[in-house]
Amino acid sequence: MLSTDVFCPNTGTGTNVTVNPIDYASNTTPVTLTFTSVVVEGYSSLEITEEGPTPPGGFMLGDPSTYFELNSTAGYWGVEICIDYSGISYTDESALALYHYEDGDWVDVTTVHDMANDVICGYAD
Repeated sequence: MLSTDVFCPNTGTGTNVTVNPIDYASNTTPVTLTFTSVVVEGYSSLEITEEGPTPPGGFMLGDPSTYFELNSTAGYWGVEICIDYSGISYTDESALALYHYEDGDWVDVTTVHDMANDVICGYAD
């Protein structure tokens, strides 16, 4: 099982604050977080695993199955999450969506899917 704990630099206050947590296992930054407004600085983290909550019916995971656990101690309003999924294969890349596991349910938060650059983005409050 692939499991990597990743911590990013301090998430400072301001508007449109961008943070790129580093995946220390691969020394890459597959996730970009853009906070709409950060009112209390803190730290953001990312854990990448192949295991997570059971997906909804009809949902197909990529190969390898990849879950991104994002957390932040910063006080913020809204965050855009963009994931570079290069290196993950999908049966039908055009059907790819970004889901957020919230209160026991999967919620589609997809806002942008750029198949030419293998990037998908979503927005969460």
